[in-house]
Order: sequence, then structure tokens, then C-alpha cells
Amino acid sequence: MTSSTPPTSESPARPARRWRRWIVRGVLTLLLAGVVVLVGFGMRLGPMGSAYQAKVLAGGVFVSGRDADAVLTADLDPDELSPLLGLCASELDPHGARVRTSFLGIDAAEVCYREGLGTTVVIGELAEVDPPAPVPPPTDPSAPWPEGAAVDVDLLPEARARREALEALLDEAFSEPDPEHPRRTRGLVVVWRGRIVAERYAPGFDPETPQLGWSMTKTFVAALAGVLVREGRWSLARGLSVPEWSADDPRAAITLEQLLHMQSGLEFAEDYSPLTDVTRMLFCERDAGGFAASKPLAHPPGTAWSYSSGTTNLICRAMRAELGGAYASFPRDALFAPLGMRSAVIELDSAGHFVGSSFGWATPRDWARFGLLWVQDGVWRGQRILPEGWVDWCREPAEHSDGRYGGHVWLRLGKRGQVPELPADTFHAAGHDRQLLTMIPSQQLVVVRLGLTRNRVSWIQERFVADVLAALAD
Repeated sequence: MTSSTPPTSESPARPARRWRRWIVRGVLTLLLAGVVVLVGFGMRLGPMGSAYQAKVLAGGVFVSGRDADAVLTADLDPDELSPLLGLCASELDPHGARVRTSFLGIDAAEVCYREGLGTTVVIGELAEVDPPAPVPPPTDPSAPWPEGAAVDVDLLPEARARREALEALLDEAFSEPDPEHPRRTRGLVVVWRGRIVAERYAPGFDPETPQLGWSMTKTFVAALAGVLVREGRWSLARGLSVPEWSADDPRAAITLEQLLHMQSGLEFAEDYSPLTDVTRMLFCERDAGGFAASKPLAHPPGTAWSYSSGTTNLICRAMRAELGGAYASFPRDALFAPLGMRSAVIELDSAGHFVGSSFGWATPRDWARFGLLWVQDGVWRGQRILPEGWVDWCREPAEHSDGRYGGHVWLRLGKRGQVPELPADTFHAAGHDRQLLTMIPSQQLVVVRLGLTRNRVSWIQERFVADVLAALAD
């Protein structure tokens, strides 16, 4: 007769059960951690995505005057953030001039439109600002551009002789040779010897459609800073008013010259992906310049070059401290009205400061007027707008920038050897999605190109400008 012995702690059955429990617990722990990470990521990503969609939609409708469905389809559907934006729903109030967007029904963002100030992401209470100066009266429709509104691309006999070559370049600019990486050119204006000699627009856009310049707006700020220097209010060698920086704070030693040259030394991540410094500043912060002011020094001022939208918004914030109640009117009074740029606007954040890094609008013809000011050494119809020597100073390469950047202007867009050589005095304003303004004083040439180009190699501005110069060559 035999007897069975129950399993003991040394038998294989109990360790096997124990291992299964450990595995299940481990899997559940990993799943829970993943859920926590995803929820945390969504809690940060949702407000940014909502604000971004609301801002793009509000700007397209209230500033550009485009149809809301067209903006959603043409601007937001092809966006690299479209998987995120597909989870956002927007409500547009045309009478209240507001857009409200929510992410999965929560994390709602609101953007309001104010005449003369553009659109603003509403974060907390909107700071009160004095209303901007009125839009100047329309230019004489019969007078030739830029003094008036009449455009005859064949007005210059020299341009008329080159018409066929210029038209062929426009055909190419609006073509789509690579449907996988579309250009989506929306506006092109070529100014030569003070007159528009070539111009074209995509369907849904025309000469009167304001378009967002993104970082081209930084060059607006360079011009406005120049006006303050000309008036003796500011100096390149001095620092600006930043309330958060005490006198013994090393950041207080940062000069206007270092800010314009992107050599502040302040830590800032200029990476246009979700949740980086620049996207957080533009869409989730009430005070863009204040966000930049909170950053510590990564390098001693003047010892390193680092492109930073936060730097530009610091300058804009300091302008308000300098100008007080005249602040909202300053761009129009000092720059836009003298040039006849009736469409131009720089938008505000909720704290009442210009977001001069990114949110400037103008029609292509007005962007061209702005470029012409620089080509004419800062003089417009005999009136000096920019200080004498300011254009030359802005074109001087910032130290440590590898010769690519000057005073809030680009001196070279691509890498050496990869793009055609242009005249030595070429410089550019450049923005996200290939918004580009090229200025060549020696050739009396201005080229404005606006569009929605996600892939940088789909539009090579230097190549197009070189082709324009070849077409205009004697």
C-alpha cells in the first residue's frame, strides 16, 4: 500500500504559481505606468493642440478673410500634427469673433479677434491695451505700386522684354513636381527696380489676402528696434527693461545687440514639435516674453549663437515698457503707415505684448513693400525710417553663427555648396512652412514667397532667386 505526499514548498507547483503572479503583476504595472504616461502626455498635449488649431482657424478666417472649411481642409488636414488635431473640435463664433476648440471634449482653448490687433490665445484675462492707430486711408488705386495700388508687371520696358522667362518661373513655382512633398505655393511677388515685375496667387488667395509670415515677423521687430535706436530711446550697447532680472543678475548684462544677434545665452529649445519651449510659449503661455525671461543662462551672453523665438519676444516685451500707451500703435505709426502697409499687423499675447517672433500678417504686396524699405537702405519716399547704417549692421554676420545670421535677418538659408551662390549683399526674412522674403540691394530686387511647404527641400528659395536674376539679366 502506498501513500501520496502533498506538495511541499520545495515542489515545482508552488514556484510556478509564484512566477505567474510576478509576471501578471509586472505586466499590470507596465500597463498602469503606460496609462499614466499617456494621460500625462495628453494633459500637456491637449491644450497645445487645441490652442494651435483655434489660432490657425481664427487667423485664417478673421485676419485673412478665408472660408473656415477651406482653412480646416487646406491648413490643418495636411499638418504634421493632424493625428492630434483630428481629436480636436472647433466652434467658430463669427459675431463674437472667437474660436473655441476642445481636445476630446476637454482642454478647451479660446482665441479672440480684435480689430487692428489680430488674434490672441485667451489665457486668463486679456490685458487692456490702448487701441491701435486707425488704418491709414487707401492708397491711390490709379498710382503705380508701391506708392499706389496699380500694378502693371510690364511697366518697366526691361521687364517686358523678359516676360516669357518670368512667366515660366511662375509656372514652375506653382507646379507640384513631387505630390508626396507638395510645395503649396500661395503667393509670389517679384519686385525689381522698385516695381512689381512678376506676381501670382494660388486659388483662394489674391493680392488682398493677408498671409502669416511666422518668423518673418522677427524682421519686423528688427525694424521697430531700429526706429527706437534712431529716436535715441534704445542703444545696441545697452540692456533692455526686464523686471525679473535684478541689477546683479548676470542676465541683466544682455545687450540689445546680443538679443538681435541671437547671442543672449539664454536657454531655449527652438524645436517645432509638441511640448517644446517654442510651442509652449506660443500656444500655452500668457506672457511669451515673460516665459523667455524666466529661462536661465546656458552660456555667458555673447559667447554662443542660438536661434530663439523667445529672444525676439523679450525685445517685444521691453518695447511695451519703453512705449507705454503708444505701444499698440507703434508698428503702424512707425513702420506700416509710412510704407502704405495697410494690411500689416503683429498679434498680441494675453499679457498685451506683441508676439513678434511668429505672429505677423501682411499681404504679399505689403511684405514686398517691407522688403523694398530694406533694399532702399531704410529710406521711404525720402523719409528715413531706419537709422543710417542700420541695414548694413543687420547684415553683419553674428559671431558664432557660421556667417548665416545677422541682426534678426538670415544671410544664408541653406548650407554652403548645396544652393546657388547669390550676390554677397543678399539677405532674407524667413518663417515656418517656407515663408520667405529675399532682399538684394545691389540688384534692386525683392522676392516674396508665401505658402504651406512642410518639406524644406520642396522649395529652395536661393535656387528660385538665382533663376529670377538670370531671367532679368541684361
